[in-house]
Amino acid sequence: MLSAGKFPSSHENYWETKSGAKRMISWSNTCLTDEAGRVSYIIATGIDITESRRAAEELARSEATHRMVVENISEIIYSMTLSEGRLQGTIDFLSGSVERTVGYGISDFSREPGLWLSLIQPDDLPAMKEETRRMVRDRTVATRLYRVRHRDTLEHIWLEDRIVPRFDREGKVIGYFGVVRDVARRKQAEDGLKDALVRAEEEKNKSAAIIAAIADGISIQDRDFRVLYQNRHHRELIGDHVGEYCYQAYHRRDNVCPNCPVALTFGDEKVHTVEQTGMTPTGPVHVEITTSPLRDSTGAVVAGIEVVRNITDRKKSEEDVRRAYETQYLINALLRIPLDGRSIEAVLLKALDIILSSSWYVSLSKGAIFLSEEDGSLTMKVQRGLDPAVQAACATVEPGKCLCGRALRTGAIQFSSHIDEHHELSFAGISPHGHYCVPMGTAEKPLGVLSLCLEDGHPHDVYEQEFLTAVANALTGIIHRKRMEEEREQMIRDLQSALNTVSASRLEWLVTFDSITDMISIHDEDFRIIKANKAFARRFGLAPQDVIHKKCYELFHDRHLPAAECPHQKTLERNGPVTEEVTDPKTGRLFLISTFPFHSSESGKRGIVHIARDITEARENETRLVMSERLAALGKMASGIAHEINNPLAAIAGCVDGMNRRISRGDFDQELFKKYLAIMKEELIRSKNITTSMLSIVQTRDYERRPVRVHDTILKSLDIIGYQGRLKNVTVVKKFADGSLVLQASEGELKQVFLIILTNALDAMEDRGTLSVETAVQDGVLCIAISDTGPGIAPENMTRMFDPFFTTKSERGGTGLGLSIAGRIVAGHKGRIRVSSNPGTGATITIELPF
Repeated sequence: MLSAGKFPSSHENYWETKSGAKRMISWSNTCLTDEAGRVSYIIATGIDITESRRAAEELARSEATHRMVVENISEIIYSMTLSEGRLQGTIDFLSGSVERTVGYGISDFSREPGLWLSLIQPDDLPAMKEETRRMVRDRTVATRLYRVRHRDTLEHIWLEDRIVPRFDREGKVIGYFGVVRDVARRKQAEDGLKDALVRAEEEKNKSAAIIAAIADGISIQDRDFRVLYQNRHHRELIGDHVGEYCYQAYHRRDNVCPNCPVALTFGDEKVHTVEQTGMTPTGPVHVEITTSPLRDSTGAVVAGIEVVRNITDRKKSEEDVRRAYETQYLINALLRIPLDGRSIEAVLLKALDIILSSSWYVSLSKGAIFLSEEDGSLTMKVQRGLDPAVQAACATVEPGKCLCGRALRTGAIQFSSHIDEHHELSFAGISPHGHYCVPMGTAEKPLGVLSLCLEDGHPHDVYEQEFLTAVANALTGIIHRKRMEEEREQMIRDLQSALNTVSASRLEWLVTFDSITDMISIHDEDFRIIKANKAFARRFGLAPQDVIHKKCYELFHDRHLPAAECPHQKTLERNGPVTEEVTDPKTGRLFLISTFPFHSSESGKRGIVHIARDITEARENETRLVMSERLAALGKMASGIAHEINNPLAAIAGCVDGMNRRISRGDFDQELFKKYLAIMKEELIRSKNITTSMLSIVQTRDYERRPVRVHDTILKSLDIIGYQGRLKNVTVVKKFADGSLVLQASEGELKQVFLIILTNALDAMEDRGTLSVETAVQDGVLCIAISDTGPGIAPENMTRMFDPFFTTKSERGGTGLGLSIAGRIVAGHKGRIRVSSNPGTGATITIELPF
């Protein structure tokens, strides 16, 4: 019996077929032995393995090629087998590019299976694991993005890990293939792109915010003048007209407007600016329109940008500045009119020409100046441009008749825009016109009327009225000055005539001398009276012969020595005429003293001619303007004072009611009644103090020169302002010098100065902030500094603050006289006022008064 041998052998060799093709044969030899173990047969089996060997060789070459590719590409190729039921597993294959990417070699990952996970940035692990779960759950390709720490640089680099699931025969995911790519540059580019997009969005939002915040109206029109865009301000200013043609929407036209700035920009591709004015229900509106080209990426102009700016306020400010400048210029021109050698008619005609040349109001270059007569009628002194018929009809105006007569009688401006029933002096054929009739002088002593003709239908303008009031005040001063000059010249002429007559006839001289109403006297060098007229002697209740040989200072000043500022002494020193104003200490009357030197032709001695005129009433006319400012300030205080007095009156009324109720019940509680009476007395004293403070503003006796406690006067002024309730939101800081500072001054006038400056400071702060009052003594001069925390004084106003009629508060009723009056009062006390201010940090006004 045969059996197979235990040691089969095999080999391979090529066989050549009949066709000459070589085939690879794999031989397998099997030995058959007998029972004794001897080889009886050899079975040789040959298998043609030519194709399989060729496929194996091809596969080997392919594997070598793929391994070479895998080892040389920049991406990391790997294969992972997952552990049963876990997302972690073991790496089956890892390409050598891993070391170039993260610095660790294949051997590092073989020794430490968990190395890869330890290198991943902890913040990225949750997202990475979630993507792995999704790959297993959905059996689909997944992409993981995470950062891995480099071995050498220790920096984290961004990797993109694309994984493809591997399945077993049942379709279960048992692992995955992965391709890892270094995406640091791409990530950097993506982040840069995101940042750029964020910045672009921010810039877009910023541009949109800037456009929305711009107070100007912005619109865009295409080349056909169709509105493409309007910002919010443009829609509020003009209305929403997107999609419409601008010339139809804005101007109700059928074609492009003449001189259209957008059309000009389309024509020359440049920026153009124009100004336009339109009427609205609230008045004229001025706008500034600026257009510029909008270009596409090729540089071609595809649209026009129009920026509309409302410049109404700027135009109004410019007009106000122009008017203020012209007003000041015109007033100065009036005040510079020379008076010497001209008649009052010539002076008034020059003044009228200056007024009619003003562009302040729409006039017809026609007007007249009337002067008041003793019977109250008006006489036309000068005119320009009036028809002969008007001159004849208005040559004399009866008291209170027509516009001019009513202006003089009422002391108020009369306005008419047309010829109407108020024009009582009218006639057939009179040309249409309007009128401003402005009174000159005061209601007590009217001087005349300035009458100006207007275009028919001219509307009333409060600014014109303020301007004409200032002009009338200037004319009032001119007329007063001219009349005083004429009177003085006449007096001098009379005196000269009298002196010339003396040489011819002493009696005639005496008659003439005594007929002059001014006080005239002749003194020698030793102040002894040589001659005096009756008016001079009558002033002292004596006969002319009784004042002869008396010293002038004994009569005038009741003293034994000449006054320090004596005009007589100055004439002797200068050997020329001297004119001064002197107050009689006995009567308080104010005199204009003029002294002239002369030489006696007989004795050769020098003498002095004294002429004294009582100008008390003239000065009172000037001070009425000051008093009107005080009364105006008193009127402004009235409402606050009334409220302050109501509080004590309410308390008194309550006590009275309480006592009445108890009396009606028969309840006479003596202690309680005493308490009620004490409260009533206290509130009455409080009310009395308030009214006393108010009355002190206008009491004449307070304006006499006497010792004044400056600190007490400041505190009284603060109390008066406090009664108005204006100090509720104001912090008052007082820094007074040590001791009681006493001045020889008028308490009422000082109080008015303090009230003017304190009120201006509160107006500047709008009754909120810090008000500081500080006193100090420097080199014999008392300095009183009043400071506020308001917006300060504009540099252009610093030099005009004390000009009459200059004010920045006309809309609140300011007259522009307050600081002018304050300056005159301080100057009258031989002092001065200094102003310092930095815009935005308040202002300080310092009053300097000599002890």
